[in-house]
Amino acid sequence: MLVTSVRFILHQPVTGNKWQGDLSPNQFALLEAFRDGQAGVEHVQSEHFKAAVRDIPALVVKTPDIVNVEVPGTEWSKLVEMAVPEGSSGS
Repeated sequence: MLVTSVRFILHQPVTGNKWQGDLSPNQFALLEAFRDGQAGVEHVQSEHFKAAVRDIPALVVKTPDIVNVEVPGTEWSKLVEMAVPEGSSGS
């Protein structure tokens, strides 16, 4: 699995983001996961990615930072620290 995280520093603060963490108000982090590197290539060739490449530079202060990591396997792992008991609705 290919996991990509991109950090954008925007001209305007991000509002209503309760998951801001340690990012400043004008930073936004995007996390994407692809089944493999080829899926990442297909994403970069998609029309919506091309539109983002066209539109995002006007919204950011500087070139976004990126981290790409190849992770073994093709599925997400379970976050066992937040396990929902069997038969629970999770609410």
